[in-house]
This record gives sequence, C-alpha cells and structure tokens, in this order.
Amino acid sequence: MIEDTEQFELRFHLLDQTFSGFLTAVILSLELMNMSHRGHNEAFRNLFRTEEGGGKRKLNWPVLIVNLVKVGAILFSATLSVWTIDDPATLSVSGLAVVVAISITRVLNHILINRGELVEEVTERFAVLARRIRV
Repeated sequence: MIEDTEQFELRFHLLDQTFSGFLTAVILSLELMNMSHRGHNEAFRNLFRTEEGGGKRKLNWPVLIVNLVKVGAILFSATLSVWTIDDPATLSVSGLAVVVAISITRVLNHILINRGELVEEVTERFAVLARRIRV
C-alpha cells in the first residue's frame, strides 16, 4: 500500500510538471502570436507614448503595468508545479486563474492601446443612432 501511495505521488508530480510546462508553452505561443499580429516593433512602441506636439517619448505606465502582470502570470504558470504539490484541485484552479489573468490583461491592453480609436468609434455609432432616431 505504501508503494501505491509513493507511485501515485510520483505520477502526480510528473503530471503536475507536464501540465505546468504545457500551460506555459501554450500561453507563450498565444502571446507571441498576438504580439506578431501588428509586428514586434509596434508591440514595443506601445510601451511608450509620444507627448502632444511631437515631444519626448515617455513610458506608457498603464500598458507597462499590465504587461508586467502578464509576465508575472506566465512565470507563475511556469512554476505552478512547485506551488501545487500533491493537490490536483489547487493545480486546476491555479491553471484556470492564470488563463483568466492572461485574458484580462489582453483586454486591458487592447483598451489602453486603442483608447482613442475606441472613443471615436463609439462616438460615431452614437451619432449615427441619433440621426436615425431624429429622422
């Protein structure tokens, strides 16, 4: 019986490491695809913003903070097998939390980077709607 328990723990630890590794690989590949969608230079340019009138380039702090959270979530997923020793439920919930965190950071990045475009688009839609109602 002791051998069965040891064998189970060994198998779970192997599965734990495999899950953590594959989750990290999937998230990294999705992030690289997302970054290459607009181009790597554009992705790095989004970390900076230019002042009005063509002034200096400054760090775009909201985008930088969201990207640091994303890096933290990726590093957490890479080390997930260390944090969830012998507990499959914690492993599953932690993996889900990483996926949700990455999803939220992706949405926040989109909103923060395309803020001007989003405002113009929503304004245009409301203007069209107001014209249709008035007619």
